[in-house]
Formats: sequence, structure tokens, C-alpha cells
Amino acid sequence: MRRVLSFVVALSIQHLLYLPQIASFSKDKINGEIKASDKSVSPKSPVVFEGSHTVSFAPYSILSSLKYGDGATSNEFSINLSNREDNSIEQHRFCVLCYPKGGGRGGKTELDGFLSGVLKKQTNVGVYLKYIPPTKDSCVDVTFSLVLKGKQQKGRKFDLEWSSGMRFVSPEYTQLRGGQANDFGTSIMQPQLLPFFLGVDENDSFSDGVLDVEVKMKIHQVHSYQSLLDKADDKAGLVPKDIRTLQDGTPRAERHDTEKVRVGKIIVPVLKTISERERMFSLGCYPGVEFRIMRIFDEEGNEIFGSQPGADYEIRPIYPLVQQLEREWPVRVTEAEIPTMLTQTMYNLVSAVGSLFTAVAGLGTAFAISLAISIYFIPSSNLKVGDVLLVEKVSSKLTNASLLKTGDVVLFRPPSRLQDVIVASGAKRIDDRDLFVKRIAAESGDVTKVDTTGSVFINGAKAKGNRDLCDTEPLRLIEKYIDPREEKVPAGDIFVMGDCSDVSVDSRVWGTLSKKEVIGRPLLRLWPPASFGAIPDLPSSMKKKEKRFPKHSRGNFVDITPRLECHG
Repeated sequence: MRRVLSFVVALSIQHLLYLPQIASFSKDKINGEIKASDKSVSPKSPVVFEGSHTVSFAPYSILSSLKYGDGATSNEFSINLSNREDNSIEQHRFCVLCYPKGGGRGGKTELDGFLSGVLKKQTNVGVYLKYIPPTKDSCVDVTFSLVLKGKQQKGRKFDLEWSSGMRFVSPEYTQLRGGQANDFGTSIMQPQLLPFFLGVDENDSFSDGVLDVEVKMKIHQVHSYQSLLDKADDKAGLVPKDIRTLQDGTPRAERHDTEKVRVGKIIVPVLKTISERERMFSLGCYPGVEFRIMRIFDEEGNEIFGSQPGADYEIRPIYPLVQQLEREWPVRVTEAEIPTMLTQTMYNLVSAVGSLFTAVAGLGTAFAISLAISIYFIPSSNLKVGDVLLVEKVSSKLTNASLLKTGDVVLFRPPSRLQDVIVASGAKRIDDRDLFVKRIAAESGDVTKVDTTGSVFINGAKAKGNRDLCDTEPLRLIEKYIDPREEKVPAGDIFVMGDCSDVSVDSRVWGTLSKKEVIGRPLLRLWPPASFGAIPDLPSSMKKKEKRFPKHSRGNFVDITPRLECHG
């Protein structure tokens, strides 16, 4: 009994010691043992420090009490490095953050904006390496591995290791999409597996375990952040180019831009030809997907921080992909196998320009088509109210309407003389966008004669075709508008008539029509389906009149009086 009481007291004291310290991991540390095994690095080595440190966290009983988004901090470890500016020795400190219920970096994914909230939040155990710089201006290029030490009581013991790299900077300069952060890590296991991993028996209230993490590090270079900003080349040409290529034009096969293509940076692979697509997909280096470079290896297998010709990249997408594209990440791909490499900004620009070009091309095509053909609702004698016509508008523009011939149906803008007739009848002047439809009865050079009854003779013979296709208007009001005369159709003009001569206000009233006013010729009747096909010619013989007096209509085709149709 005394032994049990002593354990409970000890455990309670341990909780009291740790509990205040995990509330704010940005300032407080949880004390633990540091196990360091640093390796000396020769001056010719590509790294300025290489070593490993083992850090510890509070017991599982404390970690398990934390909520989603709450983190605990390990003990710190420090590394003394020379300042390249003045050769002074600075102490660079690190620690590991643990989120037992998930939610590292606020639970956000690497996507900014609203997408980070749309995607499923990270609920797995998160571990992150955190940098504590000696000054605000300090930054270091680091590749590292976080090794979680397994303490399983049952089955085979195993560790969990995750490797990556990042340019570590002060919190104020964190810009993950730019390849720099104050802490960086991953979600590594489901929370319910943590007690098993630490050898904790949850059925035993006295069972507890401590999470140990070994940090294997290589510090490749120490920088002054301000000096990096001063050297940054933000110039971008109008045409995006492969980011491996240096600004001075050095061939990509000789040397790479190690600032634009380095560990921690985001790249977007792009195809040069469609034939490369299958190979890229087989590598898992999907074109158009944003990947983060986790690690880089030179041709001899040495870990490096900046890209060079022939290097291998370990990459993984910065956001979840569709199930068909998911695989074990990261994938390893040789840089030479990536046809073109762009930044996110470059790729977004190319995509935006491509989308804009497609849109403009589509609009241009639609505009060109609209100039060539249009669809109109046309009320007329042979064409019932509500019929829909497909109208061709090219020939009248390209040939100055020289292809128009007698018998053709034409759409035209109201000429000034027709407008005068409309106004004189007491109606309002109509818009130039309103179109009229008539048939050509005579062409340039023909002699036309109009008598008082409205009958038309062309070159001495009665106008061809039957134009009495509607019921006779009993009051014969059209006759007061008819202008009896004989004249030769001027060059560039045509004489047009409606299919219902008893009510049509046409060239008999307002004279000839200039071909320049012609908009187009109907090609097909699209509606109704039963009447689909070519526009019928004017009948050459008398037929039984249909019992349908043309209705007054509004819209593109208008009446000028309550009983006189100007468009039939």
C-alpha cells in the first residue's frame, strides 16, 4: 500500500511539474535528457554541422490529456555555429513540437486561404522541428530526420522516421509557400496508436511512457536573412522559363539556380510534349501538380541543399490528390526527367494566360460566327410568326451583295425613306437594330412600274410569283401609301416586295433598297421541326389563301400601323 501511494504521489508531482509548461510551447520547455552525438565536419564538407540529438517529452499520461491543436515542447538543444558576416560564434537552438491529437501549425494544410478549411484537418500525431534563432536576421539551411523511438511491449519493436529539409527562419519571416519556415514537420501516426508505440497499457492506470525523438541534422549553410533578400533576383521575363536556368544564361546542363530550386521550395513540373505525359505519370511526378522538394541528392548519393545537374529529388504534393493519383510519398525522381520546371507563380500565370487566350479565342470565334450567321425570329407570309431562321451574313459583306438575285429573301435595316413613312403614319421611328424581311422582285437595271392598285410590272411583264398569300385586307388601306411610278432600278439597289401584297409596305411605297442595307439571307428554317429545311420559293400560281391575317408583332420586326404590316 505504501508503495502504491508513493507512486501516486510521484506521478502527481510529475504532472504538476509538466502541466504549466505545455500550455505555451513557444516559450516554455519540458525538461528532458539530451543525448548528443555530433560529428566534426571538415572545412571541405558540404555541410557546416552534422549530428544527432535525442529529446524527450512529458509522459503519455500528460500528452493524452491535450486537445486538438494543443502542443507540447521537448527540451531544447543548441549548436554553436560561426556567423559568416563577422565570424562570431552564435548559438542556434532547436526543439521538437508534438501535437498528440493533431493540429500542427494551427491544423492547416500547406494550402492558403479557404481551401485549408475545406480540406480535412490533420488529426494525426504531429511532430515538428522548431528553430530558435539567435537573432531575427538568422536563418539556416537544414536537412533532418525525426526518429520516434518505439517502446512497444508486445511484438516487434520499431521506430518511425520522417526525413525532409527546410530553410529555417525567424517566425516573422515564415513563408511556407516560399520554402522557409520557423517549424516544419509531419503528421506521423493515428493518436490511438501512440500508447501502443510507447508501450503504455491503457488498462493499467500505473502504466506510462515517454516519447523520445532523435533528431538527425545536417546544417548546410548559415545565412543572414537580409543578405538573402538583397541578393534575391525577382526579375521575371514575359515568357516563363525553366527555373533551373540561371539568369546569366549558363546552360542548365552545367549549373542550376540553387536559390530557386532547393530543398523546401515548391516546383510545378510541366510537359514540353504530350508524349512525355505517360512517363511522368509513371514516375509520380504529375504535370501541373505543386510538389515540395523534401530532399536532394547529388549523383554520388550525397545529401545537398541546392539543385545541380543530374541530382535526384524527393518530392511530395503539397495538397491531397484524387485517389487514383495517390501513392507512397515522397517519390524520387531525377531532375533531368522533368522536362520543364516552373514556380507556382509562373505556372499560375501560364494557366491564366492560357485560360484568357482560350476565352478570347472562344469569344473571337463566337464573334466571327455571329458576323457570318445569326438566328432570327421572322414573321412573314410563307414564314409564320415564331418561325426561326438561320441567316447567312457573309456574302452580302464580302461581295457587296452582288450575289443577290431575284427571288431571294433578304433581311435589311430600315432605310431613311421607310423611316419617313413610319413616322408619317403616326408611329414612332424604329431602331436600326430592328430588321425587315422581303423578297427581291427586281435587280439593278430592271425597269419597274407600279400602278395605283399596287400591281407591279418588271420590264413590261407582271412581277413573277404569287404574292397574294394572305387574306385580302378589306379596306385596301395599303393603296393610300402606294406611290405609282415607273423607274429604272439604280445601280447598287434592288426592288423588294412582301409575300402579302395587300398589306406589305415595301418598295411600292418607299422605293428601292440599297444593297448596303442588306444584312443577310436566310439559309434554313430551324423551327418548327415540321417545317425544318430550306426557305420555300414564292409560289408561281394562285393557291387557296390561308385564313391567317398577319398579326401585329413587336421585337425585331414591327408594325407601323394597327392594320398595316411593314415586314410581311
